[in-house]
Amino acid sequence: MTIEERLESMLSHNSGVAYSSAYNKLNSWYTANLMSYSRYLEDTVFCNDRSIYDLGPFNPNNAFNVNSYLKFGAYGRLVDNKNPSLSCPRAMDKYTVSDSIGNGLLQYPIGLLTADEYVLAGGMYDTNNTSYYLNADKLQWTMTPFSAIFTSNGNFQSSLVTSNTGGSISYASPYASGPGYRPVVSLKSTVQIT
Repeated sequence: MTIEERLESMLSHNSGVAYSSAYNKLNSWYTANLMSYSRYLEDTVFCNDRSIYDLGPFNPNNAFNVNSYLKFGAYGRLVDNKNPSLSCPRAMDKYTVSDSIGNGLLQYPIGLLTADEYVLAGGMYDTNNTSYYLNADKLQWTMTPFSAIFTSNGNFQSSLVTSNTGGSISYASPYASGPGYRPVVSLKSTVQIT
């Protein structure tokens, strides 16, 4: 099995996986606040880009070496190349309600912003900027995975991109306490605002 095949198997398996706390919190918020507005909301893609940018010392014959790590696509786009993107490169990472436009794994048409969207709005990686409109002076999760480490006990721990209190884009363990959620929905193009 090649490195790419092994990673694809590990990172791409969506069925049978427990839903994240973010997914559960967003669904709960949706049912409490937006259920009666569902007819106005569009099923759009919420991208959880798990493409690989840098394999680092990942070794398929010793994958769970504590020093093994990899970097996801956002690392290359936002840190090294400074080139955010709104495209979602892999179909399996396009989270939607309907499987006709994405993977069909969402219960409701709600998600989180990507780190790329924060950067396009004025956020910067590892640099404070409190003047852009998405800065809420609170730690917030995005949908974007950043890097992963294989631990000595065989666990796979990934870090997710966050928008920090000073307005910078950074990353944290998915087990970090404190980050909040900024729910995102899309209005249908036929909705008229008066």
